[in-house]
Amino acid sequence: MGREDDAPGDASAASRAIHLTRKPLLIVHVGPGKTGSSAIQRYLLGNAGELASRRILYPLGADGLELAPFTGNALDLARLLTGSQEDLMAAAGAIDDELARYESLARRDNCDTVIVSSEFFGNVDSSGFELFKKLAAPRFDLRIVAMIRDPYWWLWSAWGQGVKRGGESESFRDFLPKHQSFFFDVILQLIKCFDDVRLVAYSEDRLIEDFGRATGVDLSGLRVGMPPRLNRSLSKDELAVLLLVNRTFADPVLSTHISNSMLAKSPDAVPYRYYDRELADLVRRSNAEALAAAQPRIVNPEVPIIETDTGFERNVEPDDLANLATQFDADLLKGILRSIRVAWGQQSGLALRTLQGKARRPAQLPDAAEELPPDFNEIEYLLLNEDVLLAGADPVEHYFQHGRDEGRPYCRPRPVATPTN
Repeated sequence: MGREDDAPGDASAASRAIHLTRKPLLIVHVGPGKTGSSAIQRYLLGNAGELASRRILYPLGADGLELAPFTGNALDLARLLTGSQEDLMAAAGAIDDELARYESLARRDNCDTVIVSSEFFGNVDSSGFELFKKLAAPRFDLRIVAMIRDPYWWLWSAWGQGVKRGGESESFRDFLPKHQSFFFDVILQLIKCFDDVRLVAYSEDRLIEDFGRATGVDLSGLRVGMPPRLNRSLSKDELAVLLLVNRTFADPVLSTHISNSMLAKSPDAVPYRYYDRELADLVRRSNAEALAAAQPRIVNPEVPIIETDTGFERNVEPDDLANLATQFDADLLKGILRSIRVAWGQQSGLALRTLQGKARRPAQLPDAAEELPPDFNEIEYLLLNEDVLLAGADPVEHYFQHGRDEGRPYCRPRPVATPTN
């Protein structure tokens, strides 16, 4: 019941012996991100025991522990394959060890198919994939499975994920031109590097069914069904608030804590989808040739790639922050400050009116503004100096009158945002 070329239901000892004399099939689910990867990974993990009884192995991490949500079971392998040529050469031994572990587990458990999954494979370049293919070939037959999606709506989802988890502060209109070919660059790279590449037209309603069709293994009738909606996208108000937070703090850790709080508070909020016909036409035209090249590999061609552009909001994009001040009410500000304390480990007081006022208006700088450090931030100065916040003092005035001479901190160190898939 594992590989598609097996006799259905044949579990005899002789058949098992034959299975163990040939190379197992290694199915690599690449993602990419924002194509239902988390739901597929939760489904495979929840049914790992039953899959093993069908000779399909979904291996856990090297420590045997259940992996964290949203990473898949091959995050470490994907990271090893990402880097410069020198990094890859240094990691070759560790990559081969991981492949040897998969092979050993498959033979131990009489499995002839191994499935590994991580959306971070989307960050691997051709050099990484060529090394992977070279090291895997002696141990496995290889099959690559990836989802394919309307490039406009994929970019919208990727941008929203960046706002939610990566500190992204650009508007969608500015973000799209810089990343418009990323998704199909990944797909074309897979087609170039591997012989057996199977693409799945993304459909949330048929996700597992079509994934099973692409892998060629039996995923039907498993005990644990599809998980509830994971990692939902942000609502319009949530996007607008986080954009302002990101433009103020540029801290992915902070935006992650705030978005987690938002999702927990309103798990059923309706995700916002903004349709811009001009941008959609631009990105679809620029990816038309790549889409045509991918078409023969799609296992479910009856599912349309390009979504019909109906039913989506067509009003102003949620990055016009001119009127956002009205959303900074006391409850929201309390939630943000709680998230700041968690993310920064800081016990700042809740001087709401002071902070609210600074969030609502641009900095009012004195004539000596040219003496301010270029990275001075009013809101961060208040949060980093609790006594100033609680006193309701003006941060710029306090800095010039006291803070500069006292060596007060005036901004957070800026962490480097991790790439968002």
